[in-house]
Amino acid sequence: MKSIILPLLLLLVIVLPFSAQASTLENLFQTIISLQQQIIQLLTNQKSSVTPAKAVCTKELKICSDGTSVSRQGSKCEFAKCPEVSSNRSIYKGLGFQIKYPSDVFSLISDVSVPEDLPPVNGKVYKRTKLIAKNHLSLLGKKECFYGEMGKKEVCSAFKESGIEITTAFGYSVKELIAGYPTKPTKIAGYAAYKYDAGVEGEGIETYYISLDRSDKNSLIISRHYDITGFPDKKIFEQVVSSLLIEGKY
Repeated sequence: MKSIILPLLLLLVIVLPFSAQASTLENLFQTIISLQQQIIQLLTNQKSSVTPAKAVCTKELKICSDGTSVSRQGSKCEFAKCPEVSSNRSIYKGLGFQIKYPSDVFSLISDVSVPEDLPPVNGKVYKRTKLIAKNHLSLLGKKECFYGEMGKKEVCSAFKESGIEITTAFGYSVKELIAGYPTKPTKIAGYAAYKYDAGVEGEGIETYYISLDRSDKNSLIISRHYDITGFPDKKIFEQVVSSLLIEGKY
């Protein structure tokens, strides 16, 4: 009711001064109609002149599964869509096993020298295979990367890159490797395994230990080394380890 009364009162205030000048009732109605049209036109012009405020989005980034990043966009400040990861898979064949990985996300680096940090091989340097972000491959050897300490640029190296490491520990059983560490039994691609997690402030390691033979004399270690961006994400890591095939086992 108020929405009707207020415009009428406004209209009467405006019209009354003119009513004395209107010689006939018809002239008064014409004056009212003319004033209505002027008011409507005035309100329309005011509405069209109002410019909606542009949304100011936060500058945070979302890391996609392929290692690229996207920012917030649009009036709702939603993250832009991540690039679609194709179903292309490459096969890596190790000694007695193989896995599949998305070749449009990872580049495979062989013979990466990394010291094993778990007993009984603590401090012993192993040659590992490592899957790193494909868009970082061209940076290796260049002083373009930031590892650990904020603001300190370092030479990019496969050893320090986040990614997926694959190590074959010949002569060591899974039980020896995990002794004294908080692991929990699980299964990977149907194979019995032990899982170990460690991390702090958004960075860490997620590792699976799997026996390569029935006698448990040789072991396979597959680790997800993730950085503060979350790369490689858990979903894509699980896709890789779930493709594991151990030749001649079970």
